Amino acid sequence: MLAALTATGLAGLMRGVTGFGGAIVMTPPLAYLIGPHEAVVTTLLLETFAAAPMLPAAARLASRRRLLPLCIGACATAPLGAWILVALDPAVTRQLIAVVVATFSLLLLAGFRYLGEPRRATSFAVGGLAGVLTASTSIGAPPAIIYLLSGPDPAPLSRANLTLFVVVISGSSLIGLFFAGAFGPGQLLLPLVLAPSFALGVWCGGKLFPYVNERLFRRIALTALFTMGLVLLLT
Repeated sequence: MLAALTATGLAGLMRGVTGFGGAIVMTPPLAYLIGPHEAVVTTLLLETFAAAPMLPAAARLASRRRLLPLCIGACATAPLGAWILVALDPAVTRQLIAVVVATFSLLLLAGFRYLGEPRRATSFAVGGLAGVLTASTSIGAPPAIIYLLSGPDPAPLSRANLTLFVVVISGSSLIGLFFAGAFGPGQLLLPLVLAPSFALGVWCGGKLFPYVNERLFRRIALTALFTMGLVLLLT
């Protein structure tokens, strides 16, 4: 339990300082501690919990036109991701999580950006990829992070869009996972136990943000996550 509390606390710290990365930090250790099904569900519930206080402000700023195709794509493919999580052997799912962590940590670390024009078809495809990855591994936000933050929108609008999108893909993934039999009411106790640790991490990260070199912190954290993904993949 101490290891799970530590992992969620560090995930909250990452999210509080950078605004993202909670799932990338939290899911791999939890997948090995409690199993991939429980890890994915726990991460999605905690990420939704963390985003909830930001929803009113995000809803006022967000662009419905930009979000709608992303959300439709995510909701359309979340059931497929839920089926993948339930159908795969847990050992294979752990390896899949490690691959996703290593890949997106490297892309974010390298500063990869989408250079094309934001089109509806592209938004739908990005949303679809995010939906599959979120329901199967809980780590589906990075494609949307890369896509939204690379666009022409100002940073506050992009962050608002991302906040709402994370809630939508987390909610649709949880619904898909519930109906796929990945979890039931009995699996909700652990997220409740871990929620204070995650919330404390987010709070500490927010307090540290003005005093931390965000770019340096992000590079160190993503390098550590890339290394962790490789280690988990090879073990």
